[in-house]
Order: sequence, then structure tokens, then C-alpha cells
Amino acid sequence: QWVWSEFKTQSGSRKIAVKTLERVKKLIWLAAQDVRGWVTGCEVYQRQELARLCGVKPDNWSHNYANYWREMCDIFKRLDRESLICSVKIRAQQKATFSRRDIAKVN
Repeated sequence: QWVWSEFKTQSGSRKIAVKTLERVKKLIWLAAQDVRGWVTGCEVYQRQELARLCGVKPDNWSHNYANYWREMCDIFKRLDRESLICSVKIRAQQKATFSRRDIAKVN
């Protein structure tokens, strides 16, 4: 839901046809899977396969959907990057806290 909300925010006032928007909504989970595959070094979706899954011809995909797809994937990649940065910061704080000598003083 967050990625879809972010996508709509980035789209701003850009007009998207209702039919196109409905198809793009259905692509959000495929974009999540695609980015997961990209992050883990597995296969990612190819344009023709995405066009088929979306129910459009490949040239229609390239003309009407490819940019939306890239935007969604970029949002997922940014989310992944930001969550990793957050995890690293939290882990560094934990290490700093637990490595202090005065925490476990023995009388």
C-alpha cells in the first residue's frame, strides 16, 4: 500500500487513463517480486512477459506502461535501500549500547 501511495504521489497531477491505472495497480506485486529478484540476483521479468501478464501487446507495454513500471521498481528499490540504512543505524546503536563497560558493573 505504501508503494502504491508513493507512486500516486509521484504521479502528481499527471492524468492516467482509468483502464491504464487499473492495469498498473495490478503490476505493483509483480514490481515487488521483480525488485526482490534483482536484489537477490535472481531472474527479473522481461518486457514481453510483463506485457503478457498485463494483458497488452509488447509495443503497447513499451509505449504506455514501461515508465510506470520503472517508477514502481525505483520506489521499491528506494524502500529497500532506506530500510537497510535504517537497520545499519539501529544495529550500530545497539552495538554501542551493549559494548559500554559501565552497563554491567559488578559490586
